[in-house]
Amino acid sequence: MVLAAVKDDLAALAAGIRAGSVSPVDLVARCLERISATDATLHAFIHVDRDGALAAARQREQEARRGELRGPLHGVPVAVKDLFDQTGLPTTAGAAIRRSHRATENATAVQRLLDAGAIVIGKTNLHEFAFGVTSVNPHFGAVANPWDPARVAGGSSGGSGAAIGAGLCAVALGTDTGGSIRIPAALCGVVGLKPTFGRISRHGVVPLAWSFDTVGPMTRTVADAALLFGVLAGPDPRDPLTGRYPAFTGTVQIPPPGFRVGRLRGPLFDDGLDDEMGAALERACGLLARAGGRIEPVAVEAAMAGQAAQTAILFAEASAYHRRAYPGRLGEYGLDVRELLAAGATIPATAYVDAQRVQGVVIAQTRRLLEDVDVLICAAVPVQAPRIADVDPARGEGWRRVRAPLSRLTRFFNLTGLPTVAVPVGPTRSGLPVGVQLAAAPGAEARLLGIATALEAAAGWELPPLM
Repeated sequence: MVLAAVKDDLAALAAGIRAGSVSPVDLVARCLERISATDATLHAFIHVDRDGALAAARQREQEARRGELRGPLHGVPVAVKDLFDQTGLPTTAGAAIRRSHRATENATAVQRLLDAGAIVIGKTNLHEFAFGVTSVNPHFGAVANPWDPARVAGGSSGGSGAAIGAGLCAVALGTDTGGSIRIPAALCGVVGLKPTFGRISRHGVVPLAWSFDTVGPMTRTVADAALLFGVLAGPDPRDPLTGRYPAFTGTVQIPPPGFRVGRLRGPLFDDGLDDEMGAALERACGLLARAGGRIEPVAVEAAMAGQAAQTAILFAEASAYHRRAYPGRLGEYGLDVRELLAAGATIPATAYVDAQRVQGVVIAQTRRLLEDVDVLICAAVPVQAPRIADVDPARGEGWRRVRAPLSRLTRFFNLTGLPTVAVPVGPTRSGLPVGVQLAAAPGAEARLLGIATALEAAAGWELPPLM
């Protein structure tokens, strides 16, 4: 069930609005109609700001007629994961415990969207508190995959992935702590960028694990991701981590012939890939080779140890964030998140410190690889999107089996903090999307997105038109 609604990329939409050939009011109204038509099936949104979005669209249209453009997203409808504060709107984090929360200010990322002229049409559904990989949410409904509504959209930014894949908005915001942008991007056939850790402000975003939480764009194309990243990235005094990197110009570096691609090998990256995911990775490597790349095998000796370290850090920090409400309000949490928080509470301080030491080793080994290659490549997810019925905690134990496999290949890049992009490379035999991950050195998003553009062009994957 692929639901076409809005064709042009961001640059073309913005150009049409500037020229008067695209009406922000019509564009937003079309998106709202699509959301109404699909909400009962997809559950992509928790809150839709119909009145606010239409009022903003009318204002943007009048401004465009006067030649008063706010920025590169003027009049463009966007959605944000319901972890981001927006003044006057709920920020539920997908949790029953936060149903009554109303934001009193904008998250920095949301404010930058608004300053660029974007129109936020609503808040997207997610895995409860972003602590999961399926977006099967017991409080707001399971987010369905637009390519097959019986299957998950991935998580935790599943609503954003489904909204883009189904053409319900032009672009969306997600967050990524263990793969939460890239997993739904791969499963929904969209582009998902996890920037370098600390490149985009997290002020006003409900945290999961402070050591890994990363804000990023989910888009239809790599070019859209670059444009949106340029709007979002840059220093913010309210998030000191952002001071390490400058703003992004939006310009990508088209790779010269002979660019080097390190194909990650070893138990972490090779074991557990189903045939379809393995074939997609082989295809992506072949496409990059034909585009002028040199593919060579590389390995990170401590990669498997890094998996355990990433889990320990993430679970311990998540448990620390929830200590005021958990276990005192145990009954308000979903079964799976309840179990994960319990596991996090058992991690001793010594294990947390040991995990940070392992993290340093993995970072050093990975950065040494990136002195010799331009990007790293591996599959994005090891298996196809599971069926909702098989992973819903309310229906059985299947969710325990899928939790680790879906994030097996993404968590490595949260541990290392590297900029990583999930790029769709074509459908499986059953017609489901499949994607791969490319990663580059810290701060090298321009190079990363340039090579991702080459792969995207060679793969030829396209979403249905938006308009």
